[in-house]
Amino acid sequence: MDRRVQATLLYAEHHFHHRLPIGDLAHVANLSYWHFCRLFRAEKGTSPAQYLKALRLQRARQLLDQTFMSVKQVAHSIGMDESHFVRDFRTVYGHSPSRYRSAGACLRLNLVSRNSRMAMGTSSNSTNGQPIAQNGTSLVTSGPKCATLPTGNPELLCPKKQRNGGAT
Repeated sequence: MDRRVQATLLYAEHHFHHRLPIGDLAHVANLSYWHFCRLFRAEKGTSPAQYLKALRLQRARQLLDQTFMSVKQVAHSIGMDESHFVRDFRTVYGHSPSRYRSAGACLRLNLVSRNSRMAMGTSSNSTNGQPIAQNGTSLVTSGPKCATLPTGNPELLCPKKQRNGGAT
C-alpha cells in the first residue's frame, strides 16, 4: 500500500472523532485534494469520505456494545450529530442504534453472520432461523434462543422472557 495512504489511515484512525475534512487528509499525505482522492480510491476501493463514515460507524457499534453511553453521547464521541448518526447507522446495520443495543446478543450475532455469510460460504436456511454452515451444522452453539419478528422481518431478536417452561 502507498505510504501516503497509510499515513492518512493512521491519522484518520486517531482523529476520526474530530471534524476531518478530506482536504486535511490530503495535506497529511502531501497531495492535492483530487490526486489524494484518486490515490485513496485506488488503494482502498472506496472514497475517503466513505471510509471515514465506515470507521466512525464501526467505532459507534463498539461503543454501543461495550458502554452505557446514550445514543447522543455515542454520536458526539464519533464526531457526528445525532440525526445523521441514526440515519447512517440504520442504513449500514439495518436497525437504529437504540434497537441494536436493546436487542442484545442475538441481533448482533445475526448482523455478524449476515455480514460474513458471503465470505464464509454460509446461509441462514435452517428451520429455526439461525445461521448454518454449508455442511449443515449450526453456527450458533450456545446462548439464548432467538425468535423471528412477527412482522415477517428476517431480523432475529432475543425474547425478553421465556414462558411455558422454556417454550417460545
